[in-house]
Amino acid sequence: TKWALSFRYLRKSKEIYKRIKNVNGETKCSNMLGTIYGELGNFKRARSCFEESLELISWTGDHELLGMIEINLGIINGIFGDYQESRYYFSKALKNFEKEADHKRIAEIYNNLGMLDYDAEKLKQALEEFDISIESCIGINYLPLLGLSFLGKSITYLKLHNLPLAAEFSDKAMEVCNKVDDRLSIADIYKVKGIIERELGEYKKSENLLKTSLMMNIELGNKLNEAETSVELGRLYYKLKDKKKSAEWFTKAITYYRGQGSKKKIMEIELLLA
Repeated sequence: TKWALSFRYLRKSKEIYKRIKNVNGETKCSNMLGTIYGELGNFKRARSCFEESLELISWTGDHELLGMIEINLGIINGIFGDYQESRYYFSKALKNFEKEADHKRIAEIYNNLGMLDYDAEKLKQALEEFDISIESCIGINYLPLLGLSFLGKSITYLKLHNLPLAAEFSDKAMEVCNKVDDRLSIADIYKVKGIIERELGEYKKSENLLKTSLMMNIELGNKLNEAETSVELGRLYYKLKDKKKSAEWFTKAITYYRGQGSKKKIMEIELLLA
């Protein structure tokens, strides 16, 4: 998460590749820059980088790199709520990687499809896709994605109001993510655990967990997760009848989503403010 150094070296690399007319290298740099912007929650810049990568890749015959770019475009379109376009890119990438029998990428796509269907409220389908991802990850011992897929199941069960299973899978996710020191995901898990405790009426525990998540996200520079955690703190203080604090946290989140042009999220939060 040393983002400034990552940007500096990637931009230097990109300049060199462009100068020596190495399109494949230039494409990889644009794709990686998009990934970092995505991690930081700057989705407009991320999409711009991925679209540039897609345009560049048409000049090469690198099918693996094409598939990676398609995955990233699937993720970013899902974030913008364009589920049809997102599924189109995931389907294209899946065909590419199934031909190559690349089980790591196949697991990644199914995890992303699970998140897509979670966002689209297709929760039964999301659980099935997370299960395929989990099975694939266990088969190839791919721990970083295994933790994310466990987390995906946790938030899906949370949305289904099945708190015991949500808690069980958040514990599984925490165990795996601690093993691989995935601090971004650990911050997200604290947020999920905070929501679970809030729904159980354990408000002090909830506040501590959500604030831990918030501090980690600020430290890691993850603006999206910071905004999401701010919303959950707003919900918590609303339950505690502290309307002033609640409004402050909701407003912080709206400021971020307004900068990203996320109209759907802004409307959702404004309804909570009403």
